[in-house]
Amino acid sequence: MKIKALKFSLDSSDVAPSRIELNYAEDHDLKEIKEKEAPVALLIRTSELTKLAEKFPNLLEKLGTKHRGKRLADYLLKRKKIPLIDGNYKQSYKVEWSLQKLLENARAENDNNLYIVGAKDRIFAKFWPEAIDDDGTMSDFSSKSLVELLTQVEVPQELCKTFIGTSVEAKLVRCLIMLAAGIDDHVLILGDTGTGKEVVARAIHDYKFSNNEFYPLNCAAISPYLLESELFGLRKGYPSLSSKVDKIGLWEAAKNGTLFLDEIGELRPDHQTKILRVLQEGYFRRVGGTEEIKAEARVIAATNRDIFQMAKNGQYREDLYYRLRGFIIRTPALRDHPEDIPLLAQSFWRNICGEKYNDLPPEIYSKLQEYGWPGNARELKMVLIGLHAFFGSANLTLKHLNAIFAYERQAVASRPEAVAKPETIWPRLDYLRHLRRIEEVIRVTKVTLQPVVQEHKTDLPTVTEVHNGLRFHLNELEVLCLHPSSFPSESTFSLVHDLKGKIAVFQGLLPKDLQHALRYWKKELAEGVEKVLSTIASELQKLLDNP
Repeated sequence: MKIKALKFSLDSSDVAPSRIELNYAEDHDLKEIKEKEAPVALLIRTSELTKLAEKFPNLLEKLGTKHRGKRLADYLLKRKKIPLIDGNYKQSYKVEWSLQKLLENARAENDNNLYIVGAKDRIFAKFWPEAIDDDGTMSDFSSKSLVELLTQVEVPQELCKTFIGTSVEAKLVRCLIMLAAGIDDHVLILGDTGTGKEVVARAIHDYKFSNNEFYPLNCAAISPYLLESELFGLRKGYPSLSSKVDKIGLWEAAKNGTLFLDEIGELRPDHQTKILRVLQEGYFRRVGGTEEIKAEARVIAATNRDIFQMAKNGQYREDLYYRLRGFIIRTPALRDHPEDIPLLAQSFWRNICGEKYNDLPPEIYSKLQEYGWPGNARELKMVLIGLHAFFGSANLTLKHLNAIFAYERQAVASRPEAVAKPETIWPRLDYLRHLRRIEEVIRVTKVTLQPVVQEHKTDLPTVTEVHNGLRFHLNELEVLCLHPSSFPSESTFSLVHDLKGKIAVFQGLLPKDLQHALRYWKKELAEGVEKVLSTIASELQKLLDNP
């Protein structure tokens, strides 16, 4: 007889747990795991705990049920035997977090033991399909999403110096850069101001078209009346006879290279229409010309605007939005990965100081990490430039940094347009932003599924395209579910998390058994999608009605 178990190690924050089976007839498996891999935790079904403890009383110690207000470490550390406990989990998302904290505490206290934790059947069942076999292969119904990206996409070392960070968010962006560099789809980069959208665009270009040109165009910084000629060029003699030769536009100049359209959310409606036509037809004409010119540049677009919401409100062409959204990358705000702030600050500081580099003291890095950084990495860099300009690079203390912060606050307060916002508004804005992102991904997922579930196309190219599209949308949902505190309620998080699992199951079934996948869509997934969208709409309305 075998007992199914999920093995969590200290690396489980970046990779999936391992799926193993314990031999119920002898204790060899448990002893081997403890001797070779400790500290390590096993998650098993709660119903198996008592049977396992009674089978090996000399090796195992059963500790009852964990109190919800206590840590696993309070129960399991410093035990002579291998401890077992019912984790008393009500929600699946708490499992990984609590086991990771247990193992971190075990490492800190040099407690190299094996810890066995029980979970209800429904919670255990959610983890089992997405786990990795002990030989490293994925489960049949795996989503092949964030877990796979973080472990299987080869990321060059120099990219770690271009997009800096050790957080899951930074690692994911680097993986997505490499994936985007390997395909021909257009790319849409979304993120707040100062989060490195152009850095990402240039990195994609460098790994895709290293021998060709990268042409950036800021759609918000150029006059609307010049945008068209800048993009498409001018026929000679237009608008006057003084022009003797044709003017080449950026779309033509970027042939076999990259055209980077920054601030794409600022386009006028007529410009949106013209860009959409080029993306759909693959040809354009110079202003005043009649010759059809093939559009051979790869387009990467970026914006800090919520163009999904703009499209819903009729402020942006929905068909252009979906056309640009062939492959999406979100650059995270610093508030979403504060653990990367010291690394970023050190990199900026080294470049600012040049040859006269003196590292910043730990207390300055700590203070920088605590700050909210509404201007993100760009603001972080400007603060460090100010620190160096005022005080140099040697013998700096926290007082020097506080002086720069005070100076920056005074500068902002002196601006007529600066309006103080109450502290309570920021969590509400974060909830709004997060829920809208989730709504966007789910609606895009519906569009991706449409050829199969509504148009009933069953040819291999269509099924493959849908399968691959779902993979990318699962990556997005995976990231959006990383931080349960970003949701206004635990129940909303649970709904989204459960839907993500159902999409993963559907995506796993699709290439293997299309009819089974379609039955699963009708029975489980279709209703789940609508329920989540309805819940999000209700939550958004509450946030808007109750500031």
